[in-house]
Amino acid sequence: MEEQESGMDVRQLRYFLVTAQLEHVTHAARKLSIAQPALSQSLHRLEAELGVKLFAREGRNLRLTEEGAYLKDRLAPIVSELDSACADLEAFAKAEANMVNLCIATASVIAVDAIGTFAPRHAETRFDVSRDDASPRNDIVVDTIRNVDGKSGVTHVTNSRADFAERVCIAIPASRPHGETITLDELADARFISLAGSRRFRSICDELCANRGFEPDVMFESDNPAVVRKMISLGLGVGFWPERSWGPVNGDDVIVLPLADDGFSRTIHLELTPRGLEKEAARTFFEHLVAHFADVWKTDARNS
Repeated sequence: MEEQESGMDVRQLRYFLVTAQLEHVTHAARKLSIAQPALSQSLHRLEAELGVKLFAREGRNLRLTEEGAYLKDRLAPIVSELDSACADLEAFAKAEANMVNLCIATASVIAVDAIGTFAPRHAETRFDVSRDDASPRNDIVVDTIRNVDGKSGVTHVTNSRADFAERVCIAIPASRPHGETITLDELADARFISLAGSRRFRSICDELCANRGFEPDVMFESDNPAVVRKMISLGLGVGFWPERSWGPVNGDDVIVLPLADDGFSRTIHLELTPRGLEKEAARTFFEHLVAHFADVWKTDARNS
């Protein structure tokens, strides 16, 4: 016997349930916002596909047959669960659309400040912040790359990427004798206070020292630039210090000096990933993030 494909769909079953609840085609059509003839045709097709009568007409009203009552009792919880699942999926999709997955591998103070100025005007946007620059879920990545030309400033901006270059200087205790600049050769025997080895900035600084023929004697490591600064202020060592992204450091206890020999700089790279390009929330925040970085660079340039 040849199997016949059923044309039954969820809408058709939903039409049946509403009609079964109201027991009146006109009232059901009004509630469903469809024409009465279209509803009647849908009910007739369902009966034909199932091979049973679902309704018996009593004047203008309808009465469920035994088969119709059975179908209503079995179908109602199924459609209710389906509606609930669809609502959950819609809520998940909305939450995902408003979620910005942000990788902050560097310049965390500036990036978090950008979130702080963005959030009050975009209360629906949520952020998932990590340091995993390889995650396929990233919408925006803030990372760092080495820049050997010594340039500082905004070097490249498009709708999906922006590069901000800054010099890398040396922070020393104010008590240490110094001139206007300093060379790496002067630091070959110094003790260093460094960011933890997993940080990209640390690897760039290590490479710079290796190119000058020495490996820095790292006395302390920390993931926190504020801790690095404090240790330097206590006279425990010297450390590499980006001129903008870690904030101002000069004071009575710490001095930041430019490197005289290499003109060494790094680039903070902001990228809106292909995944982020598809999300309005990510695109909107990326525009704000780039503008915030640009403001920091302009402010520091005026103050330098």
